[in-house]
Amino acid sequence: MHLTRLSYRRVPSLASTYDDDITDDYHCTQSTAFGPSPAPSDNCPSINNTQYTPLDASGNSMTVTTNPGGLTKVQSFVRICNRNYPAGAVHGNPDTLDIMRLYLPTLEACIDACATYNFVYQDNKLQRPGGAQDGTDMGLCRSVAIVKADGDYCYLKNATGKDNTFGNPGRYSVGVLLL
Repeated sequence: MHLTRLSYRRVPSLASTYDDDITDDYHCTQSTAFGPSPAPSDNCPSINNTQYTPLDASGNSMTVTTNPGGLTKVQSFVRICNRNYPAGAVHGNPDTLDIMRLYLPTLEACIDACATYNFVYQDNKLQRPGGAQDGTDMGLCRSVAIVKADGDYCYLKNATGKDNTFGNPGRYSVGVLLL
């Protein structure tokens, strides 16, 4: 992939204010990026089976209200190396969906995105007609997976399921929401 970004900045000009020649008033620079984004990292195996609690911008633990019962709990995740829960029936996980995929540099950044999604989701749910009475947590992000390959993604998922690393366990790591 080849991306080019052009940027323009105004530079002082000796040209008259009535001069329509743009080259007298602007300087153009070009920067070029080559290749895909670097592979996400996870510090495996040292983080395997350890707990991670995402923090908001103020340094507070992010919470989520769970159903049934409406209990507010701190979102905490267990990080697991060499595991993957691919979405879809073809992979043995018919109820597992990829909520979204993002380019993020670390497993922890992926978990942070999941916790933030949950925080916003519960607010949006209350604004939806009938959402306050919806007793399910079907829309929550319950797990994440990173694929450690250049140009690959962080996947936010609604569930876990059958582990399938497609014969390459070192390529995957997950975070699973503990509620």
